[in-house]
Amino acid sequence: MEPLELIIVLLCVLLGLGRGADLAFATDAATGLCTAGAVWWRYLALGAVVLAAVLAGRSRPLPPEPLRSRRPAAGVLAFAGAVCMLAAGAAQFVLAAGTVSTFVRILLEVACAVWLSNLGRSWLRGDGWKTPAGGLPLAIAGSALFYWNVLMRFMENSSSWHRVQPTAAVWQEMAALLLLAALARTLYLPRPENGRALHAAALAAFCLCLCWELPRVLLLLAAGFGGGMAAVLEGRVDGILLTGGLMRYDDILKGVEQRCGWIAPITVYPGECEQEAMADAVLEVLRGQRKANRYTGVPVFQGFEWDNK
Repeated sequence: MEPLELIIVLLCVLLGLGRGADLAFATDAATGLCTAGAVWWRYLALGAVVLAAVLAGRSRPLPPEPLRSRRPAAGVLAFAGAVCMLAAGAAQFVLAAGTVSTFVRILLEVACAVWLSNLGRSWLRGDGWKTPAGGLPLAIAGSALFYWNVLMRFMENSSSWHRVQPTAAVWQEMAALLLLAALARTLYLPRPENGRALHAAALAAFCLCLCWELPRVLLLLAAGFGGGMAAVLEGRVDGILLTGGLMRYDDILKGVEQRCGWIAPITVYPGECEQEAMADAVLEVLRGQRKANRYTGVPVFQGFEWDNK
């Protein structure tokens, strides 16, 4: 990784941490409105990091040759993206089918899944790179999904600039659209300017779609885990106990209570004991109460007994 790219990644991580603090201390969980500071400071921070990512990406082109070769890690990620797209299409079909706009979105999600799976297959081929089936038209149809999502966002529920999350979601859709479009152009129309666009779109999508969104995803995962356990227990829930470092933040607690408070009373035990447990084990070694383990780097688990028969 180039030094400039490393700086951009660090800025994106700091942006994500700042977003987490903003959700915890300066955003109303129910409305999404900012409770402290001007909303424009949020957009300024997000826009500055995205602009830095785009400029850094434009400064160094990505050659098309590495993309048109065997890339196992990229192939696995492409297949994972295809599975997510199919799951999203199935959920839309089951839960929200019935309108023309939703039907078009389902078709575009299927097209995107097919293109990503074809792309993943090309990256995983052992006999060398071959152009993904479907060609550029399928790639355009797959990337058009995110353009359609932006249109649906404004057609179905327009948003105010004072609610940062819905506005940032539009930016995320546009970043994903630019990333997939630049990837398609680099693969099918290999030119230096396309490589620069792909590099810039990749860094911008990393900033918007991962670092900015991760704090909210952690909140949804915490709420989803509590709701999932209620289904396992067939609704017979006496209480929900929350613990860990994230429970120190009031905004996260409000989000979980808003989504799971109707199931059962919630009791919070903020904090964790991992560091104390590690310190106690070290103290026992220093006092001669326990023998220190020596880690050789060899995995302790060597398989089940029946695997060697």
